[in-house]
Amino acid sequence: MSEQPDVRIGLVGYGWGGRYFHAPVIEAAAGAVLAGVVTTSAARRADLAIEHPGVRAHDSLASLVASGIDVLVLSVPAPGREKLVREALDSCAVVILDKPFAMDAGQASELAAYAEASGARLGVYQNRRWDTNIATLGAVLAEGRLGPLHSLESVFDQNEPRSVESASSGGALLDLGSHLVDQALWLFGPVDNVAAGMTWTHTSWGVNDSAFTIRLDHASGVTSWLSANKLAEQGQRLLRAQGEDGLLTLRGNDIQAEALLEGQRPADNPGTWGFDPVDAILAAGGRTAPVASAQGRYHAYYELLVDSVRHQTPLPVCACEAIACLRVLDAARLSATLGGTEVPVPQAENQPCPTC
Repeated sequence: MSEQPDVRIGLVGYGWGGRYFHAPVIEAAAGAVLAGVVTTSAARRADLAIEHPGVRAHDSLASLVASGIDVLVLSVPAPGREKLVREALDSCAVVILDKPFAMDAGQASELAAYAEASGARLGVYQNRRWDTNIATLGAVLAEGRLGPLHSLESVFDQNEPRSVESASSGGALLDLGSHLVDQALWLFGPVDNVAAGMTWTHTSWGVNDSAFTIRLDHASGVTSWLSANKLAEQGQRLLRAQGEDGLLTLRGNDIQAEALLEGQRPADNPGTWGFDPVDAILAAGGRTAPVASAQGRYHAYYELLVDSVRHQTPLPVCACEAIACLRVLDAARLSATLGGTEVPVPQAENQPCPTC
C-alpha cells in the first residue's frame, strides 16, 4: 500500500506568529508540508527564503490557493480580518485561524455560520494545549495522583508593553485569556459562572486592557483561577492544581515558545524537543517530590489536523470550541464592567457542530 500524500498547508502571514509559531511547527508535523506563504513584505520574503528554502512566497490568497493546497492557515491579526476569512472559506475546504478566533462570541458565531454555508470546516490554532507544563499537568491528572481535583490556579505574566500599545493585539484578555480559558475548558469542561476584574491602560491610540483576573466555576465542580498581566515587572508562568490527595505546582515559561523565538526548530531534534527542567513539585501524603516533565509538542496540533483532513475526523480545535471560549471571555469582560459581579455563561445548544 502506498503512503498517503502529504497534506499541503498554505500559510497567510509571515510575521511573528507565522514565522515562529506556524512555519517551523508545520515543518515538524508528520504528514504535513508547508506548501506556500502569502507575504508581500520584501524583508519577510527574504526571511522565508533563508528559513524555508523552496517554499514559494505568494502575493495573494488567490495565488496560494491556485498553487494547490488542502488547508489555509491565517496568521493575521483578528481585528479587521473578517473579509479575508470569508475569502478563505470560499476558497478552501479547511481554514484555521490564529487565536483570538474573533473579537467576541457574536462575531465568532457569524464566521461559523458562514463556514457552514460555504461547506468549509473552520478551526482555531490553540497550540498551547500542547504546552510542556500543560502536558505535565495532564499526565499527573491522568495518573490520578492528585485525587479528585478542587481547583486550578493559572498565572501568565509578561513584561510586554509593546503588545499593550498595539491596537491589533486585542488586549490581555483576548491575547492571553484566549489561551488560559481554552486550557481550562479543555481540561475541566464547560463553565457555568464567571467573575472577573480587569486593568485598563491608556495608550497612544486609546485604552487597552493590560491585566485580568478571572474565576471560572466549571460544571464539573472544579474552580479555575486565571490571571495575566502584560505589564508585570517580571514575567512568570505558574500552574497550581489542588486535589483531594495532593498539590502540584509547576513554574517556568514554556520551553517550546522560548526555543521557537530563539530560532530553534522541533524538526531538528524531535526526540528531545519540549522537555522542560521546570520546577514541578508534587506535595502529597506529607511528602514533596519532583515531577518529571512530559513532552510538549506544538506540532501535535498539525499532526491531528493532517489526520482530520485525511479521514474527515473532527478538527483538533473547531469553531464550536472557539465560540465556547469567547462566551467565557465575553462574560468575564461584562463581569469586570460590573465590578466583579458573577455572570452566567450562555451554553451552546446540544447538537453536532457543522464546522468540525
